Amino acid sequence: MNKEQAIRQIVTSLDAEISLYTRYRALVEEELESVKKFNVPNSQTCAEKREKLCLLIAREREKRATPIESLASGDVYPNLTALVKAHTEGNDRALLLRKIEDLRKIVTDTRRLNTTLSLSVEYSLGLISSKASIVRSASHEVQREYTIHGNIRESVHPVASRSGGTLRQA
Repeated sequence: MNKEQAIRQIVTSLDAEISLYTRYRALVEEELESVKKFNVPNSQTCAEKREKLCLLIAREREKRATPIESLASGDVYPNLTALVKAHTEGNDRALLLRKIEDLRKIVTDTRRLNTTLSLSVEYSLGLISSKASIVRSASHEVQREYTIHGNIRESVHPVASRSGGTLRQA
């Protein structure tokens, strides 16, 4: 493969990966809104779609390896930017560096959004778990829970009868 073909394939691959990350980011935003609204079915659908996109992104990176190796001519570089600066010039260099920067920005943005989604999911699960625990403890006198070592610990919480807190005569 000659240098021009390698550059064109790298540009095409970078464009494809940017497009995939744009779709991935939109799914993360949609899933974040679903989590905020406790819309579990839509959240699960988004997660499944994101998983498929992750596989496509990985394949795109693998496809880019061949033209990168061809362009590098056996030399080793720490990243694609260093390779581009060493082996390209003029318009090709400007185009590739712009695409690399676009990809870097969207990847960084997507990682930040993924962190927000993870924290939101963690918070939501904790909120649901604590509400379920409160309801359960309010309706059961004896609470059983597992300790860190797998033993069962019981605690007694007084539970009033349903009529205990109401007036019997008006």
